[in-house]
Amino acid sequence: MKKIVLFMLLPFFFKTLPVISTEVDFSLTDAQRYQLSQTATSPTTSLQIPKNPVLKVSVPVYKDADLKTPAKTLSSDDSLQIQAVEINQFGLPVFHLADQTYMLADETLYYQDVVLEQTPLSETYWTRKIDKIYDSPFIKGSKEVSQKPKDYTQVKVTAVATTHSGTYYQLDQYGWVEGHMISSQDSRMEKVQDMLRKKYQKADYGISVKQLETGQVAGINADKKMYAASLAKLPILYYTQEAINQGKINKDTKFKYISKVNDFYGSYDPSGSGSLPKKADDKEYTVDDLMKKVAQQSDNVASNMLAYYVTEQFGTDFQNYIETISGTTWDMKKRDVSPETITTVLEALYHQNGFVLDYLSKTDFDDKRISKNISDKVSHKIGDAYDYKHDAAIIYTKSPFILTIMTNKADYDDITAIADDIYEILK
Repeated sequence: MKKIVLFMLLPFFFKTLPVISTEVDFSLTDAQRYQLSQTATSPTTSLQIPKNPVLKVSVPVYKDADLKTPAKTLSSDDSLQIQAVEINQFGLPVFHLADQTYMLADETLYYQDVVLEQTPLSETYWTRKIDKIYDSPFIKGSKEVSQKPKDYTQVKVTAVATTHSGTYYQLDQYGWVEGHMISSQDSRMEKVQDMLRKKYQKADYGISVKQLETGQVAGINADKKMYAASLAKLPILYYTQEAINQGKINKDTKFKYISKVNDFYGSYDPSGSGSLPKKADDKEYTVDDLMKKVAQQSDNVASNMLAYYVTEQFGTDFQNYIETISGTTWDMKKRDVSPETITTVLEALYHQNGFVLDYLSKTDFDDKRISKNISDKVSHKIGDAYDYKHDAAIIYTKSPFILTIMTNKADYDDITAIADDIYEILK
């Protein structure tokens, strides 16, 4: 008789079962329960109540252990409170829930939300924007704590852990945060960018900030070209310093001030800034004198003399050098460049580490613009023409950074305000 019944059931076992919605009441036949048992937890391998179980999907629960009478459907957001694991009359493991309902004990329906791995650490990180901090690595039941470290500051990390929700780090004296909320690198440039976006997002501002140790950048219209005025003298200073470093000239090399130095493509108007005579005097001036006057007074004639004699009126070698360090070609007469290009040239000057940096730190313009309120050493070059007012600086904080501010129809106090706000974050 048993063989006959088994023979009659075989076609059903090999027939594809229709999809059954868990949102409506239904009852299972013995054969369907047999099919379910193929994915259920084996009663010989796991009869323990899982730790901190969380549903993966919506699951039907029943009023009886044999799973015959539907009770309701639990969603993945519902709490799963298990008080016992039982074996029903069909040999299937079922969870006896706290509300006296039952569900199939199938490991494909839930996971144990526990800390998967935890390792001690003793490292210093930087916080980013801390949204939430917990009393444990985040699992079901973790609680938020109210005390948080300041955003964009250094903290000590004492442990790292992984859960089903991700990777979490323990901040000493605070709690646990998700990995993306801290950084092994200085994160303050994110704060700079956020501040610039909120306060200085203006069409007539071009701002470029670069932290030299990390390479992190921030800015507003940083790639927007603007008339650079005397900022375009920075490549001349770089090239002259390079010629000195290579032994082509030295600080005592002398050049004669002849009329031709003020009359070539890209030369500055000699009637502009500076203390050298506006007309050629046929006197000789040392390279050192000329570099000082360009750096400290933004002297147009001194710039013209270095450009005439050292760069050979912005010749091919000069153009190749400047394109290499700045990543772009320069038209030394039009002088249209972006703040980030000026920042790149200043970075090249910083790594060149020549004496011209000292000259740029003691200028006639130190009481205005970027350097006005900054207590750390500042090497900077200003630029003025028409409605354009600029300043570009290396600021020697503990983690030095470069700041280029180019403006149209603004004033010196506007530049100072921008610099002060950035310095307050990065000092």
